[in-house]
Amino acid sequence: MNPIIIMTCGLFILAVASGMLGLGVAFAAVPFLALFLPDLINQVQPLSFLLNGITALFASLYVPSGRIRQMFGVLIVIMTLYKIYTLIG
Repeated sequence: MNPIIIMTCGLFILAVASGMLGLGVAFAAVPFLALFLPDLINQVQPLSFLLNGITALFASLYVPSGRIRQMFGVLIVIMTLYKIYTLIG
């Protein structure tokens, strides 16, 4: 089986499990990605930051529904945009 398909399925399962526990996906994704990608600094860490930023963006969707206080949601969006900016360069 293609390693990319295995990595995608594994990341999906880890994202759901860590989301139910209230953790960011990067917490569980770093050890899993280290099994497939050889370079921790230049491949695994930026990818896990990107996954954490995407998770935070999805969490910010709860702001209009009133499940998260609006100021906290604004901070989540600002921090996520900052993460994406630092990843780009």
